[in-house]
Amino acid sequence: MIASSQRLIVTLLGRAAAPKGFYTATKAMKGLNIPKSTFYDMVERGQIKKIIPPNRSDGFYLKVDIDRMAKAQELFLLQYATEPPVFEKAEEEDIKGLYDVCLSLWGTRGTHRYDLRLARFKKNPDIFYVLKYAVVTSPGWLDGLFEPIHRRKEVGDKGFEPLTYCV
Repeated sequence: MIASSQRLIVTLLGRAAAPKGFYTATKAMKGLNIPKSTFYDMVERGQIKKIIPPNRSDGFYLKVDIDRMAKAQELFLLQYATEPPVFEKAEEEDIKGLYDVCLSLWGTRGTHRYDLRLARFKKNPDIFYVLKYAVVTSPGWLDGLFEPIHRRKEVGDKGFEPLTYCV
């Protein structure tokens, strides 16, 4: 009942909530941290693809595209960071980033849930460490790093570029 009344309100206002996998213009602008005029200029130039459902005038923006652009923007800014990489004990605000990195590398089947990681961190704050201002530049260079020692490959420094990303 609540969902149908919410849909009625959305319909009366003429705006639809973004379907799964999409952002509204407002959320896309916020995710890219750009002003409205810049956002719509990028849409007009085709740098950001607007997808308009049938019988609608409002469009939506692919979440994967916006997230990829936001990550590229962050990497661009961080590559000129003047601070050296730092390996340190994780703080509570780092746990979400650790979860996101593991999720992107191993998916849901190889990654403990965020709430479990956070609970473990709160129980023992000395178990997680982070390397800040470093980025993986070559796919697969971490392969084998977390395998059992008898199956572990030599990782080396291929694919590692310092001073470009904060985890």
